[in-house]
Amino acid sequence: ADLREGDVIFCKDARLPDLVAHALYIWRADGSLFLARYQPLPALERVGDRVGERYVTKQLIGAGEGEAMPLARIVAIAIRKIG
Repeated sequence: ADLREGDVIFCKDARLPDLVAHALYIWRADGSLFLARYQPLPALERVGDRVGERYVTKQLIGAGEGEAMPLARIVAIAIRKIG
């Protein structure tokens, strides 16, 4: 994801039953926040423009140590900071 500090984004609450494959989410894991796309399949297939992007697979979702929970889905970048 090409987001930088200062970018203004629109988000939608993330609910586990409503996760969308390959959508970009803000995740929490082990006390940190990070951006990653959701991948519902256990095996990650890397193709084309998806190479190099960070994914969270269905098996990594949870509230335990080393697991991630989605907080919000990024639905739009409203204003991108220049410079």
